[in-house]
Amino acid sequence: MKTTQEFTYGLTLRPASHATVPSGYAKFGAHKDFHHGTVAYTYPLPSTDVEHFSLVHIPTADQRFAALDKIADRIAEQVDDYLQEYLDEEWAEDPKSFVQTVGQSIDQLGIYLDRDVIAQEIINRLQAKING
Repeated sequence: MKTTQEFTYGLTLRPASHATVPSGYAKFGAHKDFHHGTVAYTYPLPSTDVEHFSLVHIPTADQRFAALDKIADRIAEQVDDYLQEYLDEEWAEDPKSFVQTVGQSIDQLGIYLDRDVIAQEIINRLQAKING
């Protein structure tokens, strides 16, 4: 039995209607972090549609895992040789600042991830890089 892959997007500005989302959607849904809900497609939307309709991609579990690795790699590259010191200072002394840093990386990827939850997962990946 073949399952159809879904690509889900959060509605950020307005509820779904014929003129507020791209045509060809498969279904609408609810989401705790998107007041106007979600819209799903059986294919990925072009970035121009995502931007034009003010949508945010909500990744699947596999896409989420890949995004976590990208974020951890991006943060590790930014602090390079000072990764342990960075974690000691940013995470231990000011966790809100670290969550903001993670949030900026999430925004750059153009996807939705819960920042507070993801921050700890990023810490775990960065610690693994240190411990090699």
